[in-house]
Amino acid sequence: MAGAQQAIFFLLFYRAAGTRITDELIVNETLNETPPAEDFVTTLTNMQCSSRTSASDFIDIKKYGRSVIAKSCRQQYDFPSTATHTGYQVIVNGCSNPVFPWKSNMCGVGLFTRPARRCSALASSQVKGRLDESLKPSSDRAFGVEFEFVARPGRREPAGLVEAVKELQACAEGTRSPRKPCTKTSECSVYDFCLRGTCQDRKLCSAGPTTCPPTMSWNFITDGSVRPLDQREANEAGASYDETAGTPFEIVSPPLSGRNGWQSTTEVLGLMRFVGVQAGPSSGIHVHINVIGDPPGVSSGRKLSIRGITNVWAAYAKYQHVINDMLSPGRQDNHYSKSLYLGDCDVSSEPPPGKDAKTWYGHYPHKFVRRIFRNMFEHRARLGKNTPTSHDAATEMCNEILRVPGDPNPCSSKRYPWQRYYQVNLIPLSKYGTLEFRGHSATYDQERVARWIQFLVAFVEYYGATKKPGSQDRVPGADEMNRYFSRSSWEEGFRELARDQQIATREELWQKLGNKVDGASEAFFKDRRWEKGDRICEKVSRDVLPRVQEFDNECCLEGDFSHAAEQAIPDHFGQTQRGALAADFLAWMDQHP
Repeated sequence: MAGAQQAIFFLLFYRAAGTRITDELIVNETLNETPPAEDFVTTLTNMQCSSRTSASDFIDIKKYGRSVIAKSCRQQYDFPSTATHTGYQVIVNGCSNPVFPWKSNMCGVGLFTRPARRCSALASSQVKGRLDESLKPSSDRAFGVEFEFVARPGRREPAGLVEAVKELQACAEGTRSPRKPCTKTSECSVYDFCLRGTCQDRKLCSAGPTTCPPTMSWNFITDGSVRPLDQREANEAGASYDETAGTPFEIVSPPLSGRNGWQSTTEVLGLMRFVGVQAGPSSGIHVHINVIGDPPGVSSGRKLSIRGITNVWAAYAKYQHVINDMLSPGRQDNHYSKSLYLGDCDVSSEPPPGKDAKTWYGHYPHKFVRRIFRNMFEHRARLGKNTPTSHDAATEMCNEILRVPGDPNPCSSKRYPWQRYYQVNLIPLSKYGTLEFRGHSATYDQERVARWIQFLVAFVEYYGATKKPGSQDRVPGADEMNRYFSRSSWEEGFRELARDQQIATREELWQKLGNKVDGASEAFFKDRRWEKGDRICEKVSRDVLPRVQEFDNECCLEGDFSHAAEQAIPDHFGQTQRGALAADFLAWMDQHP
């Protein structure tokens, strides 16, 4: 078996409607695979963790593309019936418990919206869509959006990617309709508005933010992490070869807020669909929510205190499983948007002496999440009742929370520090005064984007507030999170948060957000309506198991795989029998690569 001498993996599947995971053997018979002899497999359920753990383990065998024997330190994952996690998911490594979806990373991918790039005039009424204004953010807190797409190739081959993106921006702006006769703004392009019977540049509008349409000053830039579909992905999507070529780019919004921000986002997505874009698995959506900045030209929203910012992070960690059920499969284990998974194994969050922090935490991202919580806990303890709301205080907090050996000021010394690649990115606190949410996959679905932004703004409003406006009254979101930071030690607070992550439910989260979100959003995300009619989303991925990570030897089993298999055999078997059974087991694994 590949990697047999390296580690044992913890792999467990659970169903929607809440399945209680217990110590028992589960064999997936629907895949028509023959597991090892049942008597032998049963003996493996007696495998012991290292001397640091006395509890026995369970094995869950799932044959999918290749065989994996799964093992963990005994942990109880109790998802109540109200959790209703979607379909099967795979939890890898009992200490960090990252969740891998059972569906293909191609589920939810958007193929090119048109057969060729189009740059002709386009009326704004054609791109706004049919969205109800109930999907606009519930407050005027500022936000910003970064969309990653691939555009259809232009008519000529540019000298390089920079030139290609410039040509793309010229194409998008070519859809404008200056000096076109009009009777209302919807007859003009998304770059223009109707003034005295003629379409004019929106930037000239001076009637005020309530009557002027939002300016379309979005910036087109290059992005080296984005690429078109490769041939395998195109084949899986049943698409033609021309899906494998195009211009990767990122389009970045100016500061937005409220209704105008909602309208601008909706219009730019409609414009991208018109020009011709692809939303592939290498692309994503990054949403910045203002928490302490002063963005120009828009309402900033009420600034959050240091306590409020850390409460938002802790709340996202608590509801990470619930939020992952709102996302496409390709983002849940993405290198650029790691989940805030919490583990309850008592393992060190410090890299061993001589180990590079970036490499080590890259291999064990859950340990960096653990480190972040510890640093947050200690930073809040030092502040006491002092809860500053200044930009300098946020930068100081960011550096203190994310610093590692050899990198003392990641929030103010580097452009692209590796600490940013989590679903909640604290790095922009220093430069923009924002929290960046990186978990969403790329999409040009206007409704899905609008509901996601509305959710994030509501989430920050609810969990970022520490006092009711104009009073000293406490608020429930702050009380819910403060208890993790008020324990006698950070370890105690972390264990409680890790436990709550496992039992948090969608129903309780949406109930708390209340009227801050549209009433239909919970059902929209629960039913994963964007997947309806997507045939790729209807089948199980053949790539799930090969993507499991190495088991964390510091948490549970120590030693190589063959030794572990031999030690798993109960003592009433003789030494010769133990060795023979272990050899049979390894041979079976080798026959099912």
